[in-house]
Amino acid sequence: MKNILVVDDDKITRRVISKVLKPYSKEFNVLTAEDGTDAITAVSTKKIDLVLTDLKMNVMDGFELISYLSKHHVGIPVFAMTAFDDMEAKVNASTVDKVYKKPLDVEKVVEEIRKTLSA
Repeated sequence: MKNILVVDDDKITRRVISKVLKPYSKEFNVLTAEDGTDAITAVSTKKIDLVLTDLKMNVMDGFELISYLSKHHVGIPVFAMTAFDDMEAKVNASTVDKVYKKPLDVEKVVEEIRKTLSA
């Protein structure tokens, strides 16, 4: 079973994304983390197949997490999400596979997750 890690410091966003992905529970598990430090713990202790991370978080932001993953967990695809227009351009320059604008187009995100996990 594949594992997706959803990283967002907003509890409601984490719950909503988890709930939206629940119908696909036969294809993948959804794990959550509050920030980049929690995400690093998760990828260090569990097999994570894809990370979907917010960019703006208080403790350790998405850019720091993406940098860590690109150095220490090269094989994990990373999708970024942001509500801020200026962040989208910055993240495109970093090592991510996809960038999504909040609010998420859930069908598009799920389609990309499924495609990436099956590759």
